[in-house]
Amino acid sequence: MHKTFLLDLILYASERRVPALPVVDHYAGTERFMYKALALQASKGAQFDLTLDFEDGSAADREQEQADLIVQVLNDPANTARRVGIRIHDATSRFWRLQCERTLQPGLTPPAYITLPKVTSQAQVTQVLAYIDALRERSAIVAPIPLHVMVESPCVLPQLQAIVQMPAVECVSFGLLDYVSSFNGAVPMSVTQSPREFDSPLLCDVKVRIATLCHAAHKVPSHSICSELKDTRAIHAHAKRAFQGFGFTRMWSIHPDQIEPILQAARYPMSELEQATQILLQARAQGWAPIRFHDTLHDRASYRYFWSILKHTQGAGGELPHAAHVLFEQVDA
Repeated sequence: MHKTFLLDLILYASERRVPALPVVDHYAGTERFMYKALALQASKGAQFDLTLDFEDGSAADREQEQADLIVQVLNDPANTARRVGIRIHDATSRFWRLQCERTLQPGLTPPAYITLPKVTSQAQVTQVLAYIDALRERSAIVAPIPLHVMVESPCVLPQLQAIVQMPAVECVSFGLLDYVSSFNGAVPMSVTQSPREFDSPLLCDVKVRIATLCHAAHKVPSHSICSELKDTRAIHAHAKRAFQGFGFTRMWSIHPDQIEPILQAARYPMSELEQATQILLQARAQGWAPIRFHDTLHDRASYRYFWSILKHTQGAGGELPHAAHVLFEQVDA
């Protein structure tokens, strides 16, 4: 049994719902930044996920030390929210199995999710998932561990739909830098600078594909990094374009100063939230039948939209109209 919102059951009935993941996926690869992010996560009430990085976090020949560190952080008492995941090496590396083995041990806190980079085929995803499941069974880990996959090369695009539809895949992330470098100089590195990436047809194409396939399969599309680390206005504008222009509902952060601007970009204006609340309360009073609001017809399709923006804003730590809180009743499901 788990808690779910009553309104989800009413408006979506038996439809599969998108996983409720935090808006921000914050990456940390060194001990100092891991613990700093863990403390920040606790102070913000787990408004963002923390991903501990095997792939880019350690120097060559220090993979064992990185594994020891990540196991230590996963099992730190400060990890109370259990929203700490890991990024392993890609499926062609000799290290990814070791990294899964070290973190999926009996009696240890498992990662909330595992991110697989540089995916090029569905076969790779199947291979990694089978190994994770075998380790879970051996270690008596009951809860499934979702897989997040990364699109970092056009080689994966022909199989992307099949990958997104795999039940264990929860989220698809776009890896900007590797994607650009995979074109071997045909795409200039200058497009990785915000906001130029939003003007590149090749980059816009892959973003639209990821977002569309994810929404069709009820999965979470996660946008790549913003190259700007300190300019909060630029970070906010970047995230806003990713969310509102391309339909992404999650975004990477690689610096603590990026987290709050991304969260703010995911929140809806109070005027829209107030309208959403009024419409939903009126619909509830009418048993969720179609209603007329300010001479506009609304039905369950618009109810789902307005309920979504309330949930997105709440998940991003935004302020809701006081009257909206009654809509967030939870029940066992």
